Amino acid sequence: MDSAPATGQNRTELLEPKATEAEQSEKCIVQFEAWLTRVDEVLSEYLEHDVTIEDLPEDFQRLAWEFVANEKIFKEIAEIIAKHTRREGRSHQSLTGTTQPNGK
Repeated sequence: MDSAPATGQNRTELLEPKATEAEQSEKCIVQFEAWLTRVDEVLSEYLEHDVTIEDLPEDFQRLAWEFVANEKIFKEIAEIIAKHTRREGRSHQSLTGTTQPNGK
């Protein structure tokens, strides 16, 4: 019955990198969410006090730059999700010997 420990070891070897990737993905998402919350608060404050781009051009320029920078992060998050989704199907097949997540 040597195959049971080997199978467990194989599963561990497959899952450990995925756990690390998931932690990194979660960190990106948390950072992005914090940025979105901050921008929402800033823009709400501007709206509440009738602040326009003419009033604070540097602030609005910085926000525009932040949107560009965070758009790249958002695209990276989307790519990570797509990568995980593709891998999930292959990993499930490796772990169970099936071709579909439902075992058929």
